[in-house]
Amino acid sequence: MFKMAIALFCFAVSCKADAITTEFSCESSLGSASGPTPCSFEDSTNTQSSASAGGTYSLSAISGLTNSFSVSASVFVGGSAVFFNTPYPGMTLGSSASALIEVSLTLMTSGPVRPGIIENSIITDEGGGALETHVSSSFQVGPYSVEEVEGCVYCGSYPFTLGVPFTVSITDSASGFADILDATGISGSVSSTLNFSLFEADGVTPVPIEAATSEPGTLGLGLLGVGALAWRRRSPS
Repeated sequence: MFKMAIALFCFAVSCKADAITTEFSCESSLGSASGPTPCSFEDSTNTQSSASAGGTYSLSAISGLTNSFSVSASVFVGGSAVFFNTPYPGMTLGSSASALIEVSLTLMTSGPVRPGIIENSIITDEGGGALETHVSSSFQVGPYSVEEVEGCVYCGSYPFTLGVPFTVSITDSASGFADILDATGISGSVSSTLNFSLFEADGVTPVPIEAATSEPGTLGLGLLGVGALAWRRRSPS
């Protein structure tokens, strides 16, 4: 059905986030699990209900040498329900699944407080959309925040204050349940990417992006975070 995967990719000098939350849960007739790592209960005989939840996220390195930054996240849920004919004919075995990834960090630019320009793009792609599956995304970069989006928003150049710390965050979540009486199954996913670059007020001169609390970093790959599960809306059918 679905493959489980979650990874944090850091590619250069520093890759430190203030908070990274990953939370997944699965419940089916085969068992249940919840925690910071993906989960899956599947049955090839189609006599038991199934559930899967997982996702990935990636975060640019923060070196203070470039004016561009990128953060992305992707989550999915899947599952099915079945009729259970013994010992109670007609009994429905349902399932549920949920996934949440949230990345938040504080960045800054050096120098005095001054006007600047941000070239920004926020892109979200939603998939699936079974009757009882819900997906959502939200973003923040400095004064700009948006929720419940699909497609490309804030794609262009906007005023931005340089010389002060600013928050960058991205949250993707998905959830659903399967019950033969109410829905055909769980099927939903959402992938989101936040890209931006900073410039002086002339819109040409690049402004390097730094970590608000600079610490030496190393090349790494790992899993981080435990947190609360949330979802916001039903995806389009």
